[in-house]
Amino acid sequence: MEIKLLKGKLFLFFIGSFAFFLLGIYTILYPDEMSTFLNRPILARLIGILTFLMCGILMVVLLKVYFNKKGLIINEEGIMDYSSMLSGYLITWNEIVAIRKVNIRSLTILLIDIEKPNEYINQFGRLKSWWLRLSANSYGTPISLSSYFLDCKTDELEIYIRDAYQKYKSKEI
Repeated sequence: MEIKLLKGKLFLFFIGSFAFFLLGIYTILYPDEMSTFLNRPILARLIGILTFLMCGILMVVLLKVYFNKKGLIINEEGIMDYSSMLSGYLITWNEIVAIRKVNIRSLTILLIDIEKPNEYINQFGRLKSWWLRLSANSYGTPISLSSYFLDCKTDELEIYIRDAYQKYKSKEI
């Protein structure tokens, strides 16, 4: 089963990030004009630099996700996620210990508990490993799935994953 990405939503997020990216550049180039709001040009420039960097990184991630042809694949091997910055990894059914649903403010996400989270985290590069450790420390697992950019609701995603988990968990691939 393949769940498609919501390209329109990704595009809108990209446009918003681009607007803040431009605002960051403007704040870096003209900190005196922005300092009337903040009363300190150096603080305005620092905020501009941070905005520029964060929105630049976000735009790169959004473009990477946008140009993926897939969103999330659920098959006999496991779950392959292409819908986030941590995308492109396979979670095999035999690695999964539990599937949980949590609410974080107004967003509901699925948490996938796995047998050996540290081994899983260590297979990635520094930035991705750092992000996965942050997730593991916050939620008890490095793997979280959101339907935010997927063409389904979280409840549907949970049903798809739980059904496939029951169907394929004990099978040897």
